[in-house]
Amino acid sequence: MNSIANSATDVVSATKQHLQIEEVALGESPGLATLYVRESSGQTSLNAAWEGCLAGTSQVPVSTLDVAIEQFGVPRYCKIDVEGWELHVLQGLSRSISLISFEYHQNDCKMRDAYACLDRLGTLARIEVNITPREKSTLVLDNWVDAGEFRSVFERICEGKDRFLYGDLFVRML
Repeated sequence: MNSIANSATDVVSATKQHLQIEEVALGESPGLATLYVRESSGQTSLNAAWEGCLAGTSQVPVSTLDVAIEQFGVPRYCKIDVEGWELHVLQGLSRSISLISFEYHQNDCKMRDAYACLDRLGTLARIEVNITPREKSTLVLDNWVDAGEFRSVFERICEGKDRFLYGDLFVRML
């Protein structure tokens, strides 16, 4: 048991040695943007649609995924969780990353936004898609599918179903 605990501690220590926190938002181009802080939850986003329920705002520097890649190297996996700002982040990317995930929501035209993200990634590389619903860690589809097939699959097995009201889309860029 001690060897497992020591190994886990070693991994955390090694990770902390390589961790660098950057106080910057990501978007389609460098600059400044307004960060909105949601009153009820403390969540933040650059999404101006949050204006009605705010605890406050702050001006923040914005960079791009491309700049982050230049600075830190190409990640093996990129998780994007930006509360409605996903497409803007992906517009700041001009190369493929092996695996990317981002949130989707089925309300308020959010699937339109998710499909726009898939379209954007499809301009950078051939892509395959899979899905996890509601904070689950298991992929739903037995096989990864291309973006066009994913739309059909989603409409057939997921659309309107409570289990799939939100979750993450995983995209392999080939």
